[in-house]
Amino acid sequence: HGRWQELAELLAREAGRESEPEERFADLFRAARIYEDHLQDDARAASLLETAAALRSGDTLPLYVLVEIYQRIGRYEDLAAALSRLLRLVRDPAERASVCYRLGRAQEDWLGNPVEAARAYTEALRDVPGHEAALRALGNLYERESRWEELVELALLRAERGQEVALRADGYARAADLCETRLK
Repeated sequence: HGRWQELAELLAREAGRESEPEERFADLFRAARIYEDHLQDDARAASLLETAAALRSGDTLPLYVLVEIYQRIGRYEDLAAALSRLLRLVRDPAERASVCYRLGRAQEDWLGNPVEAARAYTEALRDVPGHEAALRALGNLYERESRWEELVELALLRAERGQEVALRADGYARAADLCETRLK
Protein backbone atom coordinates (compact mmCIF):
# COMPACT_ATOMS: atom_id res chain seq x y z
CA HIS A 1 0.00 0.00 0.00
CA GLY A 2 2.92 2.33 0.63
CA ARG A 3 3.56 3.36 -2.96
CA TRP A 4 -0.16 3.74 -3.76
CA GLN A 5 -0.57 5.88 -0.64
CA GLU A 6 2.35 8.09 -1.69
CA LEU A 7 1.00 8.47 -5.23
CA ALA A 8 -2.52 9.30 -4.07
CA GLU A 9 -1.24 11.90 -1.61
CA LEU A 10 1.03 13.40 -4.27
CA LEU A 11 -1.83 13.69 -6.77
CA ALA A 12 -4.12 15.26 -4.17
CA ARG A 13 -1.39 17.78 -3.22
CA GLU A 14 -0.69 18.56 -6.88
CA ALA A 15 -4.39 19.13 -7.49
CA GLY A 16 -4.31 21.81 -4.82
CA ARG A 17 -1.47 23.58 -6.63
CA GLU A 18 -2.87 23.37 -10.14
CA SER A 19 -4.32 26.53 -11.60
CA GLU A 20 -5.90 24.84 -14.63
CA PRO A 21 -9.28 23.30 -13.73
CA GLU A 22 -8.85 20.38 -16.16
CA GLU A 23 -5.50 19.36 -14.69
CA ARG A 24 -6.84 19.79 -11.17
CA PHE A 25 -9.85 17.63 -12.05
CA ALA A 26 -7.62 14.92 -13.55
CA ASP A 27 -5.34 14.80 -10.50
CA LEU A 28 -8.28 14.67 -8.10
CA PHE A 29 -10.02 11.97 -10.10
CA ARG A 30 -6.89 9.81 -10.33
CA ALA A 31 -6.19 10.23 -6.62
CA ALA A 32 -9.79 9.31 -5.80
CA ARG A 33 -9.61 6.15 -7.90
CA ILE A 34 -6.38 5.11 -6.15
CA TYR A 35 -7.98 5.65 -2.74
CA GLU A 36 -10.99 3.61 -3.86
CA ASP A 37 -9.35 0.81 -5.84
CA HIS A 38 -5.98 0.29 -4.15
CA LEU A 39 -6.29 1.71 -0.64
CA GLN A 40 -9.95 0.82 0.04
CA ASP A 41 -10.52 4.27 1.54
CA ASP A 42 -13.95 5.08 0.16
CA ALA A 43 -14.48 8.07 2.43
CA ARG A 44 -11.33 9.80 1.15
CA ALA A 45 -12.19 8.83 -2.44
CA ALA A 46 -15.69 10.32 -2.05
CA SER A 47 -14.28 13.55 -0.64
CA LEU A 48 -11.90 13.96 -3.58
CA LEU A 49 -14.63 13.06 -6.08
CA GLU A 50 -16.98 15.66 -4.61
CA THR A 51 -14.28 18.28 -5.15
CA ALA A 52 -13.69 17.02 -8.70
CA ALA A 53 -17.44 17.04 -9.43
CA ALA A 54 -17.64 20.66 -8.26
CA LEU A 55 -14.86 21.58 -10.70
CA ARG A 56 -16.71 20.06 -13.65
CA SER A 57 -20.35 20.39 -12.72
CA GLY A 58 -21.49 19.20 -16.14
CA ASP A 59 -19.51 15.93 -16.04
CA THR A 60 -21.32 12.72 -15.12
CA LEU A 61 -18.18 10.60 -14.60
CA PRO A 62 -17.37 11.58 -11.00
CA LEU A 63 -21.06 11.36 -10.10
CA TYR A 64 -21.36 7.78 -11.37
CA VAL A 65 -18.35 6.80 -9.26
CA LEU A 66 -19.78 8.64 -6.24
CA VAL A 67 -23.08 6.78 -6.64
CA GLU A 68 -21.28 3.44 -6.45
CA ILE A 69 -19.20 4.49 -3.45
CA TYR A 70 -22.12 5.97 -1.51
CA GLN A 71 -24.21 2.87 -2.09
CA ARG A 72 -21.35 0.57 -1.06
CA ILE A 73 -20.63 2.43 2.19
CA GLY A 74 -24.26 3.09 3.09
CA ARG A 75 -24.33 6.86 2.77
CA TYR A 76 -27.86 6.81 1.40
CA GLU A 77 -28.72 10.49 1.69
CA ASP A 78 -25.54 11.29 -0.22
CA LEU A 79 -26.45 8.55 -2.71
CA ALA A 80 -29.86 10.13 -3.34
CA ALA A 81 -28.25 13.57 -3.70
CA ALA A 82 -25.67 12.27 -6.20
CA LEU A 83 -28.38 10.49 -8.20
CA SER A 84 -30.45 13.69 -8.26
CA ARG A 85 -27.44 15.66 -9.50
CA LEU A 86 -26.78 13.01 -12.12
CA LEU A 87 -30.38 13.16 -13.25
CA ARG A 88 -30.02 16.86 -14.03
CA LEU A 89 -27.15 16.06 -16.43
CA VAL A 90 -28.25 12.88 -18.20
CA ARG A 91 -30.19 13.36 -21.46
CA ASP A 92 -30.52 9.84 -22.89
CA PRO A 93 -34.02 8.54 -21.98
CA ALA A 94 -32.88 4.99 -21.17
CA GLU A 95 -30.05 6.24 -18.99
CA ARG A 96 -32.38 8.75 -17.28
CA ALA A 97 -34.89 5.97 -16.59
CA SER A 98 -32.16 3.85 -15.03
CA VAL A 99 -30.99 6.72 -12.80
CA CYS A 100 -34.60 7.50 -11.81
CA TYR A 101 -35.19 3.87 -10.91
CA ARG A 102 -32.05 3.79 -8.73
CA LEU A 103 -33.14 7.02 -7.06
CA GLY A 104 -36.55 5.50 -6.39
CA ARG A 105 -34.96 2.40 -4.84
CA ALA A 106 -32.76 4.57 -2.62
CA GLN A 107 -35.74 6.65 -1.50
CA GLU A 108 -37.89 3.61 -0.86
CA ASP A 109 -35.44 1.06 0.54
CA TRP A 110 -32.99 3.14 2.56
CA LEU A 111 -34.53 6.53 3.19
CA GLY A 112 -38.10 5.36 3.83
CA ASN A 113 -39.62 8.00 1.59
CA PRO A 114 -42.38 6.40 -0.52
CA VAL A 115 -43.58 9.74 -1.93
CA GLU A 116 -40.16 10.56 -3.41
CA ALA A 117 -39.77 6.95 -4.52
CA ALA A 118 -43.08 7.07 -6.42
CA ARG A 119 -42.03 10.38 -8.00
CA ALA A 120 -38.75 8.86 -9.19
CA TYR A 121 -40.40 5.69 -10.57
CA THR A 122 -42.99 7.81 -12.37
CA GLU A 123 -40.25 9.92 -13.91
CA ALA A 124 -38.50 6.73 -15.08
CA LEU A 125 -41.74 5.73 -16.80
CA ARG A 126 -42.01 9.12 -18.49
CA ASP A 127 -38.58 8.53 -20.02
CA VAL A 128 -39.12 4.84 -20.85
CA PRO A 129 -42.82 3.93 -20.61
CA GLY A 130 -42.14 0.20 -20.58
CA HIS A 131 -39.36 0.26 -17.94
CA GLU A 132 -40.25 -3.06 -16.33
CA ALA A 133 -38.35 -2.57 -13.06
CA ALA A 134 -39.97 0.85 -12.47
CA LEU A 135 -43.41 -0.55 -13.32
CA ARG A 136 -42.95 -3.40 -10.84
CA ALA A 137 -41.52 -1.19 -8.09
CA LEU A 138 -44.26 1.42 -8.48
CA GLY A 139 -46.93 -1.29 -8.51
CA ASN A 140 -45.54 -2.86 -5.33
CA LEU A 141 -45.34 0.54 -3.65
CA TYR A 142 -48.93 1.41 -4.61
CA GLU A 143 -50.13 -1.95 -3.35
CA ARG A 144 -48.34 -1.61 0.00
CA GLU A 145 -49.76 1.88 0.41
CA SER A 146 -53.28 0.77 -0.64
CA ARG A 147 -53.29 3.30 -3.49
CA TRP A 148 -55.80 1.29 -5.51
CA GLU A 149 -56.80 3.91 -8.09
CA GLU A 150 -53.16 4.54 -9.02
CA LEU A 151 -52.57 0.78 -9.14
CA VAL A 152 -55.50 0.37 -11.58
CA GLU A 153 -54.04 3.13 -13.77
CA LEU A 154 -50.67 1.42 -13.67
CA ALA A 155 -52.18 -1.95 -14.63
CA LEU A 156 -53.96 -0.29 -17.56
CA LEU A 157 -50.75 1.46 -18.61
CA ARG A 158 -48.94 -1.87 -18.53
CA ALA A 159 -51.72 -3.45 -20.60
CA GLU A 160 -51.77 -0.67 -23.18
CA ARG A 161 -48.01 -0.58 -23.62
CA GLY A 162 -47.32 -4.29 -23.38
CA GLN A 163 -45.58 -5.85 -26.35
CA GLU A 164 -46.83 -9.38 -25.77
CA VAL A 165 -50.48 -10.39 -25.88
CA ALA A 166 -50.17 -12.34 -22.61
CA LEU A 167 -48.76 -9.29 -20.78
CA ARG A 168 -51.49 -7.07 -22.15
CA ALA A 169 -54.18 -9.53 -21.13
CA ASP A 170 -52.63 -9.85 -17.68
CA GLY A 171 -52.65 -6.05 -17.29
CA TYR A 172 -56.32 -5.77 -18.20
CA ALA A 173 -57.23 -8.72 -15.94
CA ARG A 174 -55.30 -7.14 -13.05
CA ALA A 175 -57.07 -3.80 -13.57
CA ALA A 176 -60.47 -5.52 -13.68
CA ASP A 177 -59.69 -7.52 -10.54
CA LEU A 178 -58.60 -4.39 -8.67
CA CYS A 179 -61.75 -2.56 -9.73
CA GLU A 180 -63.90 -5.42 -8.54
CA THR A 181 -62.15 -6.14 -5.24
CA ARG A 182 -60.62 -2.82 -4.13
CA LEU A 183 -62.66 -0.03 -5.70
CA LYS A 184 -66.24 -0.27 -4.55
